[in-house]
Amino acid sequence: MVIGIQEDFKQNFHLPKMNTILFFFAGIFLLGASLNSSAQCKKSSSSCNLTTLRNAFTTKGFQELGCGADSCSIYFISSTARTNAKADSVAKSLGANLVSFQNISSNDSVVKWANVAGFTGSVWTGYNDKLNEGKFVWTDGRDTTFKNWANGQPNGGGGSEDCVVLQLNGADSGKWADTSCTILLRSIVRVSLCFTFQIDDTSLCANDSVKIASTFNPVAPTYTFNWTPAFVDTSLKVGPPVTTTFSVTVTDPYGCSATDTARVTVDTLPTFDFKPDTLCRGDSISYDLSAGFSKYLWSTGDTTQTIKISDSLTYWAKRTNSIGCSYTDTFRIVNDPLPLFSLSNDTTVCSGDSIIFRSPFSHPSYTYLWQNNSTADSLVVKGTVSVQLEVTDSNGCKFKNGPDVTLRTKPTVNLGPDRRICKGSTFSINQGLSPSLFDRWILNNDTSLNSNFIVDTSGTLYYYALDPGNCPAFDTVNFSLDTIPVISLGNDTNLCLGDSIQVDAGSGMKSYTWTSSDTTQIIKIGATGSYRVFVEDQNGCQANANIILTIDSLPEFEIRRNGYLGDTSICTNDSVLLTVDTLTSYLYSWNGSTFSAGNDSNYVKIASQNIVIIRDTNNCEFNDTLTVSLDTLPLVNIRGDSTICNGDSILLRVNSDTNYLHVWNEVNLRKLDSMWVKNDTTYKVELIDRNTTCRQSDTVRILHNTLPIVSLGGDTTFCAGDTINLDAGPKMFSYLWSNTDTTQSVNFFVPGVYGVDVVDSNGCKTSATRKVFMSQLPTPNLGPDREFCKGSPVNEILNAGGGYSLYEWNTSKIGDSTIAQRDTVTLQGTYMVTVTDSIGCKATDTILINANFLPSIELGPDTFFCAGDKFNFLIGAGPNYVKYEWIDFTNFPTLTQLPSTGQILLVSDTAARILCRITDINGCTNQDTISVIQMPVPVVDLGVTNYYCESEKEIFLDSLNADPANIYRSYEWSTGDTTGVIFANAAGNYSVTVTANNGCKNTDEKEIIEIPFPIVDFSGDTLYCLGSPVTLDAYMDGYLNYFWYKVSDLSNVEDVLLNPLLEPIDSGWQDTTVSKILISEPGKYKVDLKYGQFPGCEATFETEIRQDINPVIDFGIRNPDTTLCIGEILTLQPNFGGKGSTTENMIFEWQDGYPDSVYEVSRTGLYQFVLTNDCGADIEDIQIYFEDCSNLWIPNSFTPNGDNDNDLWSVKSLEGFFEFRLQVFDNMGRMVWETSLPEVEWDGTHITNGEPQPIGTYVYQLTYRSKYEVVEGVNSAATKVVTGQIHLFR
Repeated sequence: MVIGIQEDFKQNFHLPKMNTILFFFAGIFLLGASLNSSAQCKKSSSSCNLTTLRNAFTTKGFQELGCGADSCSIYFISSTARTNAKADSVAKSLGANLVSFQNISSNDSVVKWANVAGFTGSVWTGYNDKLNEGKFVWTDGRDTTFKNWANGQPNGGGGSEDCVVLQLNGADSGKWADTSCTILLRSIVRVSLCFTFQIDDTSLCANDSVKIASTFNPVAPTYTFNWTPAFVDTSLKVGPPVTTTFSVTVTDPYGCSATDTARVTVDTLPTFDFKPDTLCRGDSISYDLSAGFSKYLWSTGDTTQTIKISDSLTYWAKRTNSIGCSYTDTFRIVNDPLPLFSLSNDTTVCSGDSIIFRSPFSHPSYTYLWQNNSTADSLVVKGTVSVQLEVTDSNGCKFKNGPDVTLRTKPTVNLGPDRRICKGSTFSINQGLSPSLFDRWILNNDTSLNSNFIVDTSGTLYYYALDPGNCPAFDTVNFSLDTIPVISLGNDTNLCLGDSIQVDAGSGMKSYTWTSSDTTQIIKIGATGSYRVFVEDQNGCQANANIILTIDSLPEFEIRRNGYLGDTSICTNDSVLLTVDTLTSYLYSWNGSTFSAGNDSNYVKIASQNIVIIRDTNNCEFNDTLTVSLDTLPLVNIRGDSTICNGDSILLRVNSDTNYLHVWNEVNLRKLDSMWVKNDTTYKVELIDRNTTCRQSDTVRILHNTLPIVSLGGDTTFCAGDTINLDAGPKMFSYLWSNTDTTQSVNFFVPGVYGVDVVDSNGCKTSATRKVFMSQLPTPNLGPDREFCKGSPVNEILNAGGGYSLYEWNTSKIGDSTIAQRDTVTLQGTYMVTVTDSIGCKATDTILINANFLPSIELGPDTFFCAGDKFNFLIGAGPNYVKYEWIDFTNFPTLTQLPSTGQILLVSDTAARILCRITDINGCTNQDTISVIQMPVPVVDLGVTNYYCESEKEIFLDSLNADPANIYRSYEWSTGDTTGVIFANAAGNYSVTVTANNGCKNTDEKEIIEIPFPIVDFSGDTLYCLGSPVTLDAYMDGYLNYFWYKVSDLSNVEDVLLNPLLEPIDSGWQDTTVSKILISEPGKYKVDLKYGQFPGCEATFETEIRQDINPVIDFGIRNPDTTLCIGEILTLQPNFGGKGSTTENMIFEWQDGYPDSVYEVSRTGLYQFVLTNDCGADIEDIQIYFEDCSNLWIPNSFTPNGDNDNDLWSVKSLEGFFEFRLQVFDNMGRMVWETSLPEVEWDGTHITNGEPQPIGTYVYQLTYRSKYEVVEGVNSAATKVVTGQIHLFR
């Protein structure tokens, strides 16, 4: 090991005389050998200029040692000691490398030459393990087989000794040792005079470029390259259009050169041209890249030779030939839209009608094709047909659509004769109507879906109906309308005891019937009760009305004065209260005043005869009289009594003289001269003069007008079709009914709750309601018309329904429900009944009795089919019948009613025994039967799908037997065989069709599947970066079990199963379903795959995982931005994680492309280092500053008084010093302090006795030699002296 800096040896010899003579001769011998070497340094064919070479090295401080025996090398030794990195950098800048040795001869020769030249100690070689600890390489890349280590070397020095030195003398002379790369040593360099250069033949695809591979890696940037043909791309990348041979001559800075050629073959591209195309939407087109190419790739991701595409997109296709040349073409597919349309939903056409279907398009470029081959733009359909229209647009795109049309027979209907009816009556017409019809009635332009109508005008009833297939029926009936008589008995009323009134039902009626048993138009009534009259006009139309009369008793009372009976007198301005003792609900009128409610008293202030009339709630009146005499008293002035509607208010106002006190109703309100009041009562005010205490009082009576009384009567009932009149009573100011009418009375013809609001002449308002019920007309029902088939006897009992008071038959039978509800008929004809209910409402119904012939039916012979056949068998029962009943009696005695109701029954794909019963228009029926018979098909069973492993395909065989019983007629296999049994030995689908003796066939198939040998590729997952586990994935479809092992390299150690344990963990069972596993350590691994089901195929795959770590750079400098002095050299040799990995997997790169891990810095700049290995890359920057450190800062005063402020004095500098001496002298020239250390400061005391020096001026002298003023590598800085004054203060 070499430590420290090598001594500076001089070429002077202090030896005894004999030794000097021997050495002299030895020097002459060696000098002769050196001269011979010089004569043979280069070969005769070499173009090297040795003079230029030697001058380049000697001017840089190198001394030539000698030439190699191979005439290809020359060696130099440097005169300057440098670090290893610097020595290597200087060598490379001159086109050389640190010395390398291939054998002991060259090693010893260099040592001898150095000794002859007077050099001893250790020198740098190019051998090092900087990149990979323990793996030494030469910097010039030469072979490392030869080694010449000293004993105990290399020892690594704990990883800090990465460079190798050559010992020039001592016990280990000529041996190698490793040491730190940062010590300063001389170096021996080797210049190659026979460098080799080779470029390799290559090929490229047309229009591409390729880099010509070269074995030459120049160490100096001044090499020249002469290419034929010429090109300037220094990356050696070429792209000739045709096959070309390139020649290059490389010349180094010293004229040494080498020449080689390379042939670049240009391969043609596998060109093709796909044209754009247009497709109808939904269509597709195939594109073919042609066979015979090694790779295919489509923009869809497909890698097949051909693909089928349909979407509107831009696509590209690429094909690659066997030599790797590819060609890509782009093409566009455009989708034309289809002429989409919907012609119609499925529909029906009625007999005698037609449907026109028209094309939904009108563009002349469209063409049409109907199912009947018509090319018109419309189609007329009159019967059952499946309509199909195919439309072709201008692009040739087609679309087909259409409905199924079914023919239906129109229904018939007869509403009967014309009618007369009372206005408002309800009638129902449904004679002769099929229950399957949907009614639509029109009467006087009104439409309804109901056959019940309230008639209020003459007119014609139009009947329209649609059957379930929308076929129409039509008939009419005329109505003559008779008006309903209108009668009114007036409003319900009250009479006072002893009064009476006349009630008039109106003139011109055929009859009058009163509930009082009177039968005259007018009656007189005077007793409490309800009086109703029933009238009938000359047309038989009826109406009724009602009035309620109530008799009220008279009120009884006497007038009292202040509670006493009899006449009285009062003082002027006084009053007496006259009262009556009656019910508060009465109305009062005092002395002819307006009647008002609650006015049962009266204050009298003047002499008067007071008469009060009392009217009770029935408007019955009674009166009394009381006389009041007047004594003279002061007068009092207040407004007269007033009347308001109940709930209103009024303002009372009196004398407002502020000299009066105002006492309202015995309450002294002082100056309050007005008051709003609303109660039905008497208000008193008394005025008291403040000066004279004279008082005068008065009262005002506020009366309430009672609300008007209105009554619509009690709930009532009327027959449907009639009207009812509601009267709100006379003498009201206004009326408002619930139907918005504003008349006194209103007619209503529907049931409901009706109300009215009335306002009397006083503006008071009240309301009343009445509930009206409507009794429906009777609904006799003789049922539908009866149709008898010819030959059947007629004996029909007609029943009109019970609950009516009178039945009238057109057979002359008449009576009530006990004798005339039913009538028996024995002949054909039309029968009619009229019924009357308990209130006299009538209704009529009719029925037709008729006889008809039987219809004829023939379904044809029985038919046969093979089981499983698909067929449509139509069975026809003949046209023009009104009803078809199809019954399946295959499972007799069970009968199944079929849904078909038409003349044709479709039997599809099944056996059946069918009965059809037809009914003609007259209701007569007939029937026939037919059988559809199923024949059995052969039973064929080839078994379930079979599987075999690809690895066993050579021994696989499967027997397929289509007829184990050998009972069938013939066999047709998909393989072309015609025997009952075949043998299969390969994967595929095998099918057979077997024909039985009855001609029926059956087919079965069996699939044989080859389970392919799995392909697991671990090639991309062989690197484990520390901290980032590798995932190995062996998943293959169908393989359910995966057994993962770490493979042992030892024969006696078993592989370790890595599968995780199943839950619970203590079960001890491994989970073999995991197809992926995480690997976090290097080594060999394998996986055994097992197919999840029969036939249990297996396979094993193995891989090896190597380990590396993610690179991390650390410059080892605390401050990432560092400042140095100009002249210093900073060696950047960053530490980095990943050094444990192999160095050949690492790449070093500095900002200028320098590819070493060590970099020397001597100028300001940003330095960047990139470290890359297989696990990734790291990049780190460091800013280096170089400053001029040669300045000195010397203070001219200081104050050593112990206050910690400017207490010390010294010289400040960034420089480093070879020599340093600082002295301080007093004014007598005596030295008081000195130091040879730049960092030591003077505290103002004497250097010897430590006594503080007095205040004053002192002289300093600095003698030094700066490290930053030296010539490179030589400690030769000049000595400088600086003097000056210091002022010491305290």
